[in-house]
Amino acid sequence: MPYKILMAGFYHETHSFLTKKTTLSDFEKSGIHIGNSVIEKNCDNFSPTDAFLHYAKEKNWQVIPTISMSTSPAGIVEQQVVEKFWEVLLRYLKTQINKIEAI
Repeated sequence: MPYKILMAGFYHETHSFLTKKTTLSDFEKSGIHIGNSVIEKNCDNFSPTDAFLHYAKEKNWQVIPTISMSTSPAGIVEQQVVEKFWEVLLRYLKTQINKIEAI
């Protein structure tokens, strides 16, 4: 029986010495993907997520995509960004918690 794995990603290189914070708008411009678009936007792009997706396919794992957020290196991330990430992730987790083997 294949593993069911809930997948989420939050990618940001934080420079704490910068005074301008990284906003939700910054992430929206660069990429917030929810649901199946997480897989669509990360397949065959040579990213670490792409490598994971290829490995999961080799192993016949079922990947349940939730949210992927990324933006360019910048200042500390605003709380609103973190809240958006958790809001989406927890919404998926609530529906899948008894069906998955890993996150």
